[in-house]
Amino acid sequence: MACPYLMCLIIACSKKEDDAVDDNPITEEMTFTSFSPTSGEAGVTTVTLTGTNFSTTPSENSVKFGMATATVTDAKANELQVTVPETAETGTISVTTNGTKVTSTDTFTVEDPEPQMTITGFDPMEGEWGTEITISGTNFRETVDVVTVNARDAEIVSRTSTEIVIKIPDARTGSIIVYDDANNQHVESENDLTVFHGRWTQLEDFEGIARVNASTFSINGKGYVGLGVTNGVEEIKDFWEYDPESDHWVEKAQFDGLGRHYPISIAIADKGYVGLGNSFDFGSDLDDFWEYDPSSDEWTERKSFDGGKRKGAIAFSFGDNGYVGTGFRDLGGGEYEYLKDFWEYSPDNNIWNKKTDFGGTARENALAFSVGSMGYTAMGYDEENGSLSDFWEYDYENDTWSKANISAPNDLYRYSGVAFSIEGKGYIGLGKDGNNYFVDFWEYFPVDNEWVRVADFKGDGRTGAAVFVIDGKAYLGLGSSGEGELKDFWVFDPGN
Repeated sequence: MACPYLMCLIIACSKKEDDAVDDNPITEEMTFTSFSPTSGEAGVTTVTLTGTNFSTTPSENSVKFGMATATVTDAKANELQVTVPETAETGTISVTTNGTKVTSTDTFTVEDPEPQMTITGFDPMEGEWGTEITISGTNFRETVDVVTVNARDAEIVSRTSTEIVIKIPDARTGSIIVYDDANNQHVESENDLTVFHGRWTQLEDFEGIARVNASTFSINGKGYVGLGVTNGVEEIKDFWEYDPESDHWVEKAQFDGLGRHYPISIAIADKGYVGLGNSFDFGSDLDDFWEYDPSSDEWTERKSFDGGKRKGAIAFSFGDNGYVGTGFRDLGGGEYEYLKDFWEYSPDNNIWNKKTDFGGTARENALAFSVGSMGYTAMGYDEENGSLSDFWEYDYENDTWSKANISAPNDLYRYSGVAFSIEGKGYIGLGKDGNNYFVDFWEYFPVDNEWVRVADFKGDGRTGAAVFVIDGKAYLGLGSSGEGELKDFWVFDPGN
């Protein structure tokens, strides 16, 4: 009966001996077999060392290029990543791990660094999208693969060691950066390249008669243009609808009121409104006000403007109401009255409400647009000062005018230009001052209270042009260049 107990004891003792830990395990020696690349720049090039039994803890591997110690950036059992030390010289590489040191038989060649690129300047210092810019500098190489303007890739037209020619990409104002990734270099210009962003594209001509001072607005993705003057004195009453998808015009119901020039026109909700102005046929300024319904293609006369007859007024809309003011009226005998009163029109009630007078001097043919909860008025003409350049903002909620703490762009004086707003920004351009017809355009961003120049209009400078906005783009045409009325039409994409 003693044997079974003895067997159990022997088995238990044998198992315990098998579980014992070896306090002196045999460590396999490290090997270092190769490295790549075999040459590179000190302080720049990353070298991969291949072998076996490296420590996976980077600090437990000591790597030297000759006498210069390298930093191990990544460690695996069969591979080490190191950066060539700043003080390295051409020679062998050694690795020491767990007391074992192995030195390469091959030599690592330390190359002289590529000279640093410099940008000394660029010409011209400003331009529109697509303008060629010549960047001057030193040490530009064939490996230069990317040039950016404000983080947008530019097309590289040509390059030498001292010049790179690019085309301005669809970017905003910003610095130029030249990249040479093959040599791990890039250089940035000290000055910004001023970019007049946006693009003008010519469309099919307006299908009606060439004219100036037409009425215009946009509703539900369609643009509407009509009325105006041709041949200097002939007033037109036709009205046209434009479809941007087909770039096609369709004639709509003729305007039911008198033909006119210098009218106001706005869209409120899904209706268009036209009124005021001056009629050659009637021989007087006007105060009538009309509503156009695109769904029925019908005109309906609404309550006449309570501010009295006038022409060259401003108009813009906010919410469910329209706002009309300033302008001038003919008193006869060569005398004119310049006006600064301001009114609100409610389509729902068909009534006019007197608001606070415009804060600047009375004027005609000013420019006006609406952004957010504010209306803006700039420039225009008055009898005492001629062309004006001041800039005013109207607070709809508080019914107050205040002079903006920034003038209209570059103190430009003009009248009979155009103004519109797109996605929180206002735009003004064209117009004239004396005999000078303008083609420049400017963008105002209320958040930054800043004017910046955008791409110049590509047609002729003009006054009395028609403009409407659809889906973030402005459609502009017609007007007079001083040599007759025009019928070309263009679209502007601000690149917002």
